Amino acid sequence: MIALNWGLVGTSKISHDFHSAIVANYTDLHHQVLAVASRTKRRAELFAKEHNIVKAYDNYEDLANNESIEVVYIGSSSFLHYELCKIMINSGKHVLCEAPIGLTFSQVDELLKLSDLKNVVLMTGLWSRFFPAYSFLEELLRCENLGEVKDVYVKIGHKIEDKNKITDKKIAGGVTYSMVYTALQFILFVYREFPKTIRAQGKINQFGIDMYVEVDLIFSNGRTATLICSGIETIRSQANIIGKKGVLIFPTFESPTNAIFGTHKQIEWPFFEVKTPFFFKNRQGLRYEADELWKCIKQKRFYSEAVPNQDVIDLAKIVDEIRKQLAINLNGL
Repeated sequence: MIALNWGLVGTSKISHDFHSAIVANYTDLHHQVLAVASRTKRRAELFAKEHNIVKAYDNYEDLANNESIEVVYIGSSSFLHYELCKIMINSGKHVLCEAPIGLTFSQVDELLKLSDLKNVVLMTGLWSRFFPAYSFLEELLRCENLGEVKDVYVKIGHKIEDKNKITDKKIAGGVTYSMVYTALQFILFVYREFPKTIRAQGKINQFGIDMYVEVDLIFSNGRTATLICSGIETIRSQANIIGKKGVLIFPTFESPTNAIFGTHKQIEWPFFEVKTPFFFKNRQGLRYEADELWKCIKQKRFYSEAVPNQDVIDLAKIVDEIRKQLAINLNGL
């Protein structure tokens, strides 16, 4: 099987986990990492040494110009995603970028159009969508085993410990560009349409950082959804889908390996055995999205049905509205 040649942009913990997930022998599809780039030579070299990567760059353009690299993974801070995606796409690289690919709808729309122009795949890293549990959910909804879904409730919370993320608003370190995105993608996966009404409320700290966000959404036929996201305290993540015929619960909807259907039926999906340490829970599941991108590139498909461009656009528009209602200002964006 022909390997897919990767370059990594960023040396964060999530980049570490992504590398560990794609080089392990979890599936029959092969991946190899040829280079890593960071803003400092030292970080790039330390990461390369730890992961046995041949090339280490102290700038992103050199990685973009490496002709052996087919696809780039961007695991840097959210506020850098837009510019980094542009650099890689303009160099003809396929891109898998952690969500969001841009901080505004205009940035997201520009990147999607640019990827079309350059004939490359630009995949937003909604990694949850590629878990077997989401395929199960999709089939359940298609067969109407839950009946008409009337309400979706999603909650998630992780106390933000990084001081920069809670004091420097230009780096988009609040909950909107992390947990809210994660919760919203689940809701859109269930309803498959743009909401009729969006009502947001939250808590903004003295530095203008969104630390807590609640959003109520109303869809067609009076169907509703609520999301609660906290950066103030840790909340056990959960997603409930309430239909006329039953209830489906995902105890960890962002990386689900099990679900509860009805009152007693527990459903579990086999998961990759952990072969190397990961910083974050269930991150070996990043392999699912990497394998999907492998298929897209090798089969010359320019998008994945699991993450349609319309969902990426709708997410960006909803987040723009949430920012507007909460008066979240990212230095002029």
